[in-house]
Amino acid sequence: MRTQSLFWIAVVVAAAMSACSDDGAGGASIDSGLGGCEDAGAADSCEGSQPPPNDDASTDERAPDGGETRADAGDGDGDGDGDGDGDGDSSVDEVEPDATIELDADVQKPPLNCRDDYACGAYGACDASVEPPVCDCTPGYRDSSTGCAWAGGVSDAELDDPAAWSGSRFTIADGVATFQSTGTGESCEVGVLQQKLQMPERASAQPFVVELDVISSCASSDAEECPALQLELGTSATRLVVAGAAAQKVSACVGQAGYGADVMLRVRPALAYHHGELPLACETTQWPAIDRIAMRPAEEGECADDDALLGDFASSAGWSLTNASIAGNRLAIMAGGRAETVIAFSEVANHQALSVRTVGVAGAMPVVDFALDGLAWSRQRLGEGVLCMPEWAAGASHRLELSTTGATGVTIASLSLVSAPQCDDNAFDATFERPVGSSSWSSSDGFLVSGPGYEEPGATINKSTSLRASLRFKEREMYPFAAQVRYRGVSNQTSTIDFALDTSAGETVGGTSWQRRTACLPARWEHQLVTLRLDVSMTPFMAGGPTDLWVDDLGIYFPLTSECE
Repeated sequence: MRTQSLFWIAVVVAAAMSACSDDGAGGASIDSGLGGCEDAGAADSCEGSQPPPNDDASTDERAPDGGETRADAGDGDGDGDGDGDGDGDSSVDEVEPDATIELDADVQKPPLNCRDDYACGAYGACDASVEPPVCDCTPGYRDSSTGCAWAGGVSDAELDDPAAWSGSRFTIADGVATFQSTGTGESCEVGVLQQKLQMPERASAQPFVVELDVISSCASSDAEECPALQLELGTSATRLVVAGAAAQKVSACVGQAGYGADVMLRVRPALAYHHGELPLACETTQWPAIDRIAMRPAEEGECADDDALLGDFASSAGWSLTNASIAGNRLAIMAGGRAETVIAFSEVANHQALSVRTVGVAGAMPVVDFALDGLAWSRQRLGEGVLCMPEWAAGASHRLELSTTGATGVTIASLSLVSAPQCDDNAFDATFERPVGSSSWSSSDGFLVSGPGYEEPGATINKSTSLRASLRFKEREMYPFAAQVRYRGVSNQTSTIDFALDTSAGETVGGTSWQRRTACLPARWEHQLVTLRLDVSMTPFMAGGPTDLWVDDLGIYFPLTSECE
């Protein structure tokens, strides 16, 4: 080693200098093997002398001269101990040639590298073309000297830098983002907080969760009566229910639409509450404030795989159960009970559906309500059913809720994601072409029949009911939205049909000709997830008279005139 070589050189030089000095012990001459100095008293003559080559292979450089013992020679201190310290101790501290020499503490060790010290792992590859080699990690990951680790997602997660965010009608101060609204009534506008993310492709990344620390001022103990938030990643949207608590965490698993380059993250106030059926007055509502927005790797068993349910009926893992249980590969929900899990739909909305088979007590007619993120999806009776995925749910993970109403419980014998041709492209079923309960629509009683093949087009209604459909409004154009439905009844019945979200009175159905009901909808519904509810009220009919009301062609459109200004 270099350190050992320097050490031995130092020893030899020290010996030469000792040979040139006066040892004070009678002027004995010491042959150091470096030449010069016949007389120890002539030390001055040694200065600057060069050691001649040692041609005598038999010469012992450390041998005594003039009859001295080895212990008396070579130390130059005159004590005769041979160790050069003047203490008379004849012991010699020798350094073995192979002894380990400690390096100076200031010497820096070479950095760890992915070629020699660690593997990059599943999210990158070692780049040996640079020195030292480093991991070339997928977007969002970086070399942590132990492999590629997640370091991406949201910039300024702690909300300390307003410049890191864009959007409208929000403020960031003291690390908290607060939403404002402008205008009143149908002209009320709410804010949005947004940031563009660079995410890895889904195939080369792990599952992620968007997690928000929020502060709510809602005083209600029912979370569905408190203002919610809407989380959007790319083209997807998820509704985050915020309970009435001062501070809490809310989260959503990232779906397929949340991966890849230039993914836009948006958080905005969610206008719908109470299962999405009623709009909040945005000019007076106190929306949850946001204290932190972060994206973290999902924990084991936290998120569902693409096109799958997190929970199955093999165990209760992946489920949140209230007055419900899983046993014998079945889910039993007691009266008033609830079961929740996570469901993930693919980004391509094509024939996606949830298949369900329910069983119950003979003679009982239990009802099972299905909801996504608190928005009504379907109401099912006993038997087999196919629930077409709402168009807005594509590309995201959602909270799937199953609940019962009435005095009896129900057992779910099977539940799985399937491809159902009758769901087509999963578009909103405005013309009631698919049976109510499996399409975009559900009924409050679960008994409605509709679809092609019946005497009249659209939904055939034979009793008072409410039709519900959850949908997401698109970006509006010049005027606010309008909703329109076509309906007809029979001459000997009195019925009313009304949009539950419209403040005007319902219209009476009269005559046998088709009529239209139009409602102007608030501009603030732009981009929003809401549940439309169409209420139908039917009075008792004349004995033997027709009992049907037909509803068809419910559309959400932009008025061509200023009728909804």
